[in-house]
Amino acid sequence: MSLSATGCGSSAPLVDDPSKPVPWREKWSLPVMLKIGLYLALCFIAVDLLPNTIWDPELRHVTLMIGALGIWRYLWWTTHAVRATVYGKLVYPRLRRRADAVWEAGARPRHVHFMMTTHHEDRPVTEAVVESICAQLRDMGVPGSIWLGSSNLEDERVIEDYLRLNAGDLDLTYTMVRQNQPGKRLAIGLVLRAMSRGRVERDDVVIFMDGDSILGEGCVRKCVSVFQADPEVQAVTTDEEVVCFGPRWVRNWLALRFTQRRIAMQSHSLSGKVLTLTGRMSAFRRVTCWICASSACWRQTT
Repeated sequence: MSLSATGCGSSAPLVDDPSKPVPWREKWSLPVMLKIGLYLALCFIAVDLLPNTIWDPELRHVTLMIGALGIWRYLWWTTHAVRATVYGKLVYPRLRRRADAVWEAGARPRHVHFMMTTHHEDRPVTEAVVESICAQLRDMGVPGSIWLGSSNLEDERVIEDYLRLNAGDLDLTYTMVRQNQPGKRLAIGLVLRAMSRGRVERDDVVIFMDGDSILGEGCVRKCVSVFQADPEVQAVTTDEEVVCFGPRWVRNWLALRFTQRRIAMQSHSLSGKVLTLTGRMSAFRRVTCWICASSACWRQTT
């Protein structure tokens, strides 16, 4: 998935295209190797100079406990890494080819709904998000709706103005739901309630996304085609890249964190299920179910 900062007329890439492998010489450059060598040298010096208290009688039980937990944890992540490799190299390519074939045969959803929440987001970010939504609808050639959960008029006007100027060629409906109490979860709930009373029909696709999530090229089409290829699939989540305008160490830490998430998600996907779906961007097939709580039952459409 590639992301571009296309708001306000620019088209500079924000992240590298993950489908293109990083060259070996760039990945293991001389500065990187020097940093790794320095780290290992400091570890060896510390082992040689610091007193060895690992087997001290007073610390032995703590050492064994921490060591056992560490071995257990890294064995789990080794398992995830192996399963993720199997899914990414063998399982997903077959699923992708099947979904692409169904899409090329002409299968399309009736309607795609984008459910997003925003709160005092920067105007360029909001415009980039809305532009990416419009690009997805143009790519698929299907009608769409934006359901916005907001807490202030400024965010609503930014999206309304952008759509008025740039989305005249699209069959697109824009619905604003103003929350009357603070909290993102409340905003999501109010939007879902409005959607359940609106024009969301069975087998429509609903995209849950944040107000700062920029959709990569063909992202929604690739998600929607999975629904078309397999009627049993009810929801999918996505690989994501982080765009951080901050210190280099923060960017590196976030990149590692998202890589860890990707490994876990791909490992879980090998079983045909995931434990959770990210709110940054996930796609759901519309279903109707009964929800019970506190002895009261109601029907919710999602």
